[in-house]
Amino acid sequence: MIVVPRLKKCGEHIDDHQSLLLQELARERKFTAIYDVEELEGALLKLDISRAAVMRDKRLVNALKRYIAQFKQGQ
Repeated sequence: MIVVPRLKKCGEHIDDHQSLLLQELARERKFTAIYDVEELEGALLKLDISRAAVMRDKRLVNALKRYIAQFKQGQ
């Protein structure tokens, strides 16, 4: 899972409590934390997409695999 907090500076929230909480939870390494959507491509490329096979509805998984494959082809 990739998590991006909503930020006060972007007018998305009234304070940065999501960012503070995310920093604490990211230490447990249950997900990938990014703080700028410009980091999303790199985070997607680092995902172990083989683990996504446990999901029952494969539409989202397949769409994400195609999306990630586009970036890998460009490298």
